[in-house]
Amino acid sequence: MMLCDSAETDQAGKLNIRGAGWSVVSSPTLPSAVAMKIEVPWSLRGKPMHLDLELVDADGRKVGSATAEHDGVTSSLAQPGVPLDSTLVVPVPALNLRPGRYVWQLRINEEDPEGGHLGFTVRQ
Repeated sequence: MMLCDSAETDQAGKLNIRGAGWSVVSSPTLPSAVAMKIEVPWSLRGKPMHLDLELVDADGRKVGSATAEHDGVTSSLAQPGVPLDSTLVVPVPALNLRPGRYVWQLRINEEDPEGGHLGFTVRQ
């Protein structure tokens, strides 16, 4: 996962990212995005995915959220047993946040994926 100013996926499944990799921001934030590349297990190929991003503050309180739907990953080049790549972009609206540390926590189909968190700091 990566914070960026904006991103999109193209027809080939590549991420096209602008203003990527920041971790410090002023408030109110500008509209931004969370871009991600996910390895989908072979057993889940073609199955829809529901993504929930929850924004929590340093005390663990929910202060925002974003969701996305994915129709499922398929590929004519897929080999049995080999994970499939999926690229996703979740737009994030402008947010009015207090100074401090925040974390986006990802859930996919109600499960917490490995590495599914991304922190940033709002400066004073």
